[in-house]
Amino acid sequence: MKHSKLLLEPLQKRALYLATTLLWLSGAIWLYLLETDPARPLWMRLHGAAAMVFLMVFGTLLMQHVPAGWRQGEQRLSGVSLIATYSVLIVTGWMLYYLAGDQVRYWTGKTHAILGLVLPLLIYIHVRQNMKK
Repeated sequence: MKHSKLLLEPLQKRALYLATTLLWLSGAIWLYLLETDPARPLWMRLHGAAAMVFLMVFGTLLMQHVPAGWRQGEQRLSGVSLIATYSVLIVTGWMLYYLAGDQVRYWTGKTHAILGLVLPLLIYIHVRQNMKK
């Protein structure tokens, strides 16, 4: 049975949007601040805390929303694009925290920052496709 919309539960949706907003804002502010700004470490700690919350919410999507959406067969391209982007952000975030090599950190940081900054656009496209149906 196909459903025209595969919506998130209200609490799940609020948690996802809140965690994603906190992640995006804390990361964007951290990028904006100069390296010498004393507030920069605080923003990175907030970014890490928001990432932990996001990972929990993302797990609920992987267990419910993603399999149901795959069975539905619609929005696969935007859904897979989001999962791939989130996956790269998770891996690069881990690499930035745990790897120390300057060259690896440089490219990992650039990849993480660019994908993180464009993530709201990918989310918008995915949500907007569902609203058109």
